[in-house]
Amino acid sequence: MTDAAQLSKQHAIVRQEIINAAQRGRRVEEELALLRREPLPVYDPMSEVDLAKQTTELSRLVAEERAKLQSAETTLQDVLRECENPVVVPELVRLACKSNSGGRTD
Repeated sequence: MTDAAQLSKQHAIVRQEIINAAQRGRRVEEELALLRREPLPVYDPMSEVDLAKQTTELSRLVAEERAKLQSAETTLQDVLRECENPVVVPELVRLACKSNSGGRTD
């Protein structure tokens, strides 16, 4: 499964979990209202819009963090490769020695 497909699937799962949690919360509110003999709080449909915006923003942040993680993993792989088979540092030392000796390669 591609990264995009996995993210889409995870996004759908998270949205469903949010919907389920909201429904459970509503049932709890109803039970509390019955126990207290008070009316239910006024339902605000805009709260769902806010949740959708928050979900979208969180999904964007997750995607950003995954991209940062991928970049960090790539950098780590480069560092580990350089540790196993040094190429860059020895070349820098050779060039530094060459410039200090006035271009002589003794």
